[in-house]
Amino acid sequence: ANQTAHVAPSISPSLGGSLLVCAWASTVSSGTPAPTYTPPGGMVEQADSGWTGFAFAALATEVLAAGGSTGTRTATCASSGSNNYTSLSLAIAPAASSGGRNPRALSQYGGFF
Repeated sequence: ANQTAHVAPSISPSLGGSLLVCAWASTVSSGTPAPTYTPPGGMVEQADSGWTGFAFAALATEVLAAGGSTGTRTATCASSGSNNYTSLSLAIAPAASSGGRNPRALSQYGGFF
């Protein structure tokens, strides 16, 4: 659906200090310059790239102060002429300081909209 608000789903990591990684991707009509994304407030943009007349994507991160539900994260697409989009949210647990725990990851694909 042609819209500018692209939503990454909420996930629930169990540990504070986890790194939340959200990504958004969409396509544009042939011959249309690839637009860019503006990441949600509180997130740091790590990548924003596009290919003219095909697809574009963005990635943003945020260190979470506490475990629990992250809520959704909405990036703003610079063009309402984008086609369907997809998104994902992924949490990377902080490295274990002791006790031999392994880092864990939790992800949720946003599906196609």
